[in-house]
Order: sequence, then structure tokens, then C-alpha cells
Amino acid sequence: MNEALDKKMGGLALLTDLYQLTMACAYWKSGKADQESVFHLFFRKNPFQGGFTLVAGLEDAVAYLRSFRFEESDLGFLATLRGRDDRPLFEPAFLDYLRTVRFACDVDAMPEGTVAFPHQPLLRVRGPILQAQLVETALLNLINFQSLIATKAARVCLDANYLFYTVREPFPTQTTGASLVFGRVTPETPLIIESRMAENGVIFSDGIEQDFLEFNSGTQAVIGLAERHGVLVVLEDSP
Repeated sequence: MNEALDKKMGGLALLTDLYQLTMACAYWKSGKADQESVFHLFFRKNPFQGGFTLVAGLEDAVAYLRSFRFEESDLGFLATLRGRDDRPLFEPAFLDYLRTVRFACDVDAMPEGTVAFPHQPLLRVRGPILQAQLVETALLNLINFQSLIATKAARVCLDANYLFYTVREPFPTQTTGASLVFGRVTPETPLIIESRMAENGVIFSDGIEQDFLEFNSGTQAVIGLAERHGVLVVLEDSP
């Protein structure tokens, strides 16, 4: 539990739309405030015309829900609102009820940083319909905005026109005399490696010894950026 964050996110009950409050009032007046409901938070299209979205904002969302309450100043403001008939929009008994509301729904969510796709629930709220209705707008803002920023940051990294490299054992030895241990590959500056091994020199991928290139003395390897980029996406089955 992050008490500092909980305090920061407390008192944000009015981070919502008037629609959510009037709906909550309707549930209360009709005796359905505690009716069991399930709300799913999802998106319809990936941002930036991309192929994925990174889920973010869960920590702030949890802190907001844990600290959810209406302050006296919130209730005082709501008491000033009037409808088209110029009468108070919310009756005092409803405002008294809001004073007692504390979030008690069950929440399931994708872990922070999960790769998500359209129409997958990023977060699910299950519990009294009035409570779920009141937190809808804030959750949309907290999860959607931070997921948008996280996805953009990931795309910037994926679209970068450079690669960093480092050697496995970054120290010079008597055998290799290696001194170059770290650097960057760009379209203008590829990495050029020349073998000094008389025999049995190879270049291979870690763990795949059968898939190798011969790399004996005098052979040069030029490592540059590919013209086409690939993206690896790992999906995990939900329990």
C-alpha cells in the first residue's frame, strides 16, 4: 500500500461526469443502488494505427478506488446544482447518502505493462451498480491516458533507427585483446568485426549452436540495421 499516493488520489470523487451522478441518483431513487453489476473497461482501436497497446495506470487507479469518498466541499457544490425547472438537481437525502459511500466493489485488471488488444477488458469492476457507475469516468481517464503514453513510449523505442550492442564479457583479455565493449549501430555506422581465429571460428545465436556461420581468420562480419522490422509479441493464456 502506498499511503502517500492514496492521500494524493483521495478526494477525487468529482473527477466524473454529471451523467454518472444523475445515473447514480436514479439508482438510489429506484432502490437499485446495491444491485449487482459488472463494468468492463476496454478500447475499440489501438492508438497511433498500431498493432498493440501497453496497459498502464493501474497503481493510480487502485489508489483512487481505495481513497474514494465525497468531501463536504463536493457535497456542498452538488447542492448548488439546479435542473431545468430551477429546482435543486439532487435532493438532500441523496447527498447524505453519497456522504456514506465507500468503494466496495471487486476489481480485476491486467497487470501493468501487459500487451493488450481491442475489446479485451483491461479492468473489470463487479459490485453495487451505483458505486461502479460513479468511478467509471475516473477509471477511463486514469487507465486510458497512461496506457496511451506507455504505448507511445514503446513505439518510439521500436521505431528507433539504431541499436546498442555490448560484448558478453566486457573486459580485455590476453587472448582477445578486446577493448571495444559497447557501442551503437546506426544506418551510417555499422559494426564491422574481423575474425583472428585460425580455425573453428563461428557466429551463432545463443542456445542454437547448430545454426551458425563460419567465422575464421580474415573473415569480416558487417552488422547493420535491417530494412524491415519485426515485433515479437508474447501472449499468455488467462487462467
